[in-house]
Amino acid sequence: MPAIDGVSDDEARSILTSVSTIAVVGASPNPARPSNDILGFLIAKGFETYPVNPWRAGGLIRGRPTYARLGDVPAVIDMLLERSEFLTPYTPYQPEISQGGLQAMFEYQTAISELTGLPISNASVYELSSAVAGAGYVAKHAGSGRRFVVSRGVHPHAIETLRTLAHGYGMDVELAPLIDGRTELPARGWSSVTSPP
Repeated sequence: MPAIDGVSDDEARSILTSVSTIAVVGASPNPARPSNDILGFLIAKGFETYPVNPWRAGGLIRGRPTYARLGDVPAVIDMLLERSEFLTPYTPYQPEISQGGLQAMFEYQTAISELTGLPISNASVYELSSAVAGAGYVAKHAGSGRRFVVSRGVHPHAIETLRTLAHGYGMDVELAPLIDGRTELPARGWSSVTSPP
């Protein structure tokens, strides 16, 4: 088996030996589609598999009942296999994948709202750098400070993205030091908006 998305053969074997129940999101009933081949391979290897596809819910794919969303699967899922459309920042064209992405965001936002007790949550960013820039944008418009304070423990790409945003606002980015793996926040200049919990 060739390495996929930076996962070596040994890492893939290790992952597969640690799971028994796998949901294949976006599984297709079309034998010419890779997701159908993957589902067949997993079934042949003895994994408990659950196809998830909102357009095929209630039907069978490879003899397995198909579910509309992950929340409908009557088992605890050890691993998700997703079609590559979930892994790109581009709008997917297949309606079942768009629906699946929206469903995943809805489930995430609902869980975060329930865990935090807040009435809303956001799941609209694709990766860390965008999330940090988004937080900077909100902080800028919610406060009156002239700087962003960010931990040195944040990934350098995210810090550079924040620096780019800060430059546009004429703001500075200050790096808070790490001491024994913990961020040491500066004692000066915290407003009610930027105070740590």
